[in-house]
Amino acid sequence: MHRSGCGRRRRQLREAKALLTYVLRQVPPSSMLRRYVHAIDALYGADEPLRFPAVVERFPMLLAAYERAAGNQKNSKFRSRLSCAILIAEASPLGAQRFMSDHAMHPIAALFGLAWAVAQDSVIRIACLALALPLSAALKAAERHPQ
Repeated sequence: MHRSGCGRRRRQLREAKALLTYVLRQVPPSSMLRRYVHAIDALYGADEPLRFPAVVERFPMLLAAYERAAGNQKNSKFRSRLSCAILIAEASPLGAQRFMSDHAMHPIAALFGLAWAVAQDSVIRIACLALALPLSAALKAAERHPQ
């Protein structure tokens, strides 16, 4: 438990883990979680962290549906927090491995990789469409009712 007893830092770390795992597609190291929490504290002060359902914390890939739902909102707290997580992830060695290719690919392998990425994106988009309304309501509730 955090020294103050309020558990705000723990909720921030849960938010950080969910968002950074979604961005990196692997569990981030604790140092990256701390960087995210410090950045959020510096940017938003005492603003309450986002609260995701337990299933989203367990399977962060479900945040793709949240991202789609938040895309329609102008000043979404989720969008700003996701942007912060992306910036922190991109600036890390783990993010460099994830986002940058350091070796040349054979054109046929690149074509298959591109086809695989399109197929994955299509499946995720179909799932997002199916989950958009319920998760949009959950996102609004997460932004409004901190615990």
